[in-house]
Amino acid sequence: MSLDDELRRMFQDERIDLAPTPVAERAIVAGARRRRRNRRGLAVGAGALVAVFGVVGGMAASGFGHVEKTPAAQPSTTTAKQPLPTVLGPNGLGPLQLGMTRKQVHDTGLVSQDVLDQQQAAEHRCTTHELLDSSGASFGTVVLSRSAGLAEVLPRNAPRTPEGLRAGMTVEQAGNLYSELRKVVLSAGSGSAQTPVPGNSRAVFTVDFNNSKVTAISLRFNDNDEDCSG
Repeated sequence: MSLDDELRRMFQDERIDLAPTPVAERAIVAGARRRRRNRRGLAVGAGALVAVFGVVGGMAASGFGHVEKTPAAQPSTTTAKQPLPTVLGPNGLGPLQLGMTRKQVHDTGLVSQDVLDQQQAAEHRCTTHELLDSSGASFGTVVLSRSAGLAEVLPRNAPRTPEGLRAGMTVEQAGNLYSELRKVVLSAGSGSAQTPVPGNSRAVFTVDFNNSKVTAISLRFNDNDEDCSG
């Protein structure tokens, strides 16, 4: 039953002593209709607001429309230094390998720029050049032969050999590592001696002693004396 029918039924009820005039009845019905429309509008509006808030809340929770800020890259305050090679032999010192050309030696970044001096190379059968660390400080020398290429590597504060020989060892300790050194009699514990390099038949270690202790070790070709003597 509609609201209009319900109101008319109430007005016609015999239990109600007061009967409204036709004008009053129409006014009451019209007012009831307006209230019903208003209630419907409020219900629809509230439902729409709930739906809107639900969508907005979902977008916020999902991060929609939020732009992440990428942190600006911080400039490095330190410069990494390339560590020096720690093993001498059997074929070289780190990237420096016996037999390299002048250009190859230069490209390792461990040798002074004068290694590419062509006039010097043309005038001398062998030339000597500084070993340089990443700061430009000298830590030894290399010898280049006109015919053999990189012929000798002599680092100061000698790194160890593959067998464990290093600066500071005694004559006896060195002899225990290389039998050839054991055969050498060093007067007053000073001098130098050579021993074959295990794993490289073309090379020898030249070991310097002072006060019966190892002070320097070089790696060199054992057949470069003709080019580099004198």
